[in-house]
Amino acid sequence: MYGNGAAGAAAAAPRHSLPAGTGRAVRQITPGVTSLMLRGLPKEVSQQELLEEVHRSGLARTVDFCYMPRDFASCKSKGHAFLNFVSSEVATEFQRAWHGRRTCAGRAVDARGLDVSVATLQGLAANIGRWGGPRLRRVRNPDFQPFVLDRRAAHAGGRP
Repeated sequence: MYGNGAAGAAAAAPRHSLPAGTGRAVRQITPGVTSLMLRGLPKEVSQQELLEEVHRSGLARTVDFCYMPRDFASCKSKGHAFLNFVSSEVATEFQRAWHGRRTCAGRAVDARGLDVSVATLQGLAANIGRWGGPRLRRVRNPDFQPFVLDRRAAHAGGRP
C-alpha cells in the first residue's frame, strides 16, 4: 500500500506456508519487519478491544502502534488494522498465533479466519508519520485515533 524501501523489497518475496486448519497461506516474516496488517476483523470490534485481546494472548506491551480505521457514520471498524511491534521476533510470534484465527474479542470472523500479513509501511515512526497526520489529529474522539504506546516516540517521529 505504501512504499517502505528495503523492508518492502525484502518482504516482497516471502516463502509461504499453510497453518494447520486454516485456508490462508502465511507469508513468512523477514528479519527487520515489525509492522503487520490484520484483515478480516469483525466490524464490531474496537481498537481498544483488539489491543486488549493482544494483551490477553500473552503479548502485553509489545504493540507500540495500532490503528484500526473506522467509518465515521456507523462508528464500526473497516475490518482491518495496522500494528507495529517492538521487535521482528514479536511480530513473527503474533503472526504465528493470530493468522487463521477464527475469533477476535469474542466475536467470530469469516470462515477463512484472520489474515496477518506484512504491512508495506514499516516501523513506528513511519506509521506515526502516515496515520498521525493533521487530518487525524483534528479528530477529537480517541476511539478514531491511532494508539501509540510511547508518546516520546511520536514526538521523535515529527508529530507533536
